[in-house]
Amino acid sequence: MAASDIAIIAVILVAVAGLGFALWRGTRSSTALPAEEPAPSTEDSVRPVETVVEVANPMPDINERILPPDKEAVLLNAIKELFPHGRIGTDDWQPIVAAELQSRLYWFKYRYTPWMKSVLPLDGARVLEIGAGTGCSTIPLLESGATVTSLDISQVDLKIAKLRAELHGVADRVTFHCMNAADIGGMFEKSAFDLIVYFASLEHMTTQAESDRHQG
Repeated sequence: MAASDIAIIAVILVAVAGLGFALWRGTRSSTALPAEEPAPSTEDSVRPVETVVEVANPMPDINERILPPDKEAVLLNAIKELFPHGRIGTDDWQPIVAAELQSRLYWFKYRYTPWMKSVLPLDGARVLEIGAGTGCSTIPLLESGATVTSLDISQVDLKIAKLRAELHGVADRVTFHCMNAADIGGMFEKSAFDLIVYFASLEHMTTQAESDRHQG
């Protein structure tokens, strides 16, 4: 048999197999999903994770204070003392006050951490947090029962994070390290963690200038 004849036969076999598979799929589709029952739309069958979390854990009003006034005042005084003017590109303290005292902690506490708990139980979990910042993301992890090893390159931010942990009564289950995330391999070579988290930190690890800004 010539090579051209073999090629033609192969093409015919592939075509027949493809037709058979198409017919088989059509049979399965008609059996599994009758014509009178249209397939559910994507909007009906797939909901964003945050929507599921919100339904299971209704979020309180964002203006409902998380810390009592006396503890909030202690945190505010520390922020004013430690943070340089222009920290976020402005001398207006209001954005700092709103973000550090309430809004950032609110979203971590009522949105992001509940989503994490839906994937992995945090009670008793050993968590390595890279990029603690001022502890807004650390506190909800601790309040969920995790033991947290938290690091950041900014000593100033970590001072706020330590104070925040004390004010929330969870300082006994967290250790803070002022270090570069690039050094975690040597620092924690013999350590074991159930979860490693980055919260809005990867973008700060991309340039030497950013690193120098925090260390300066």
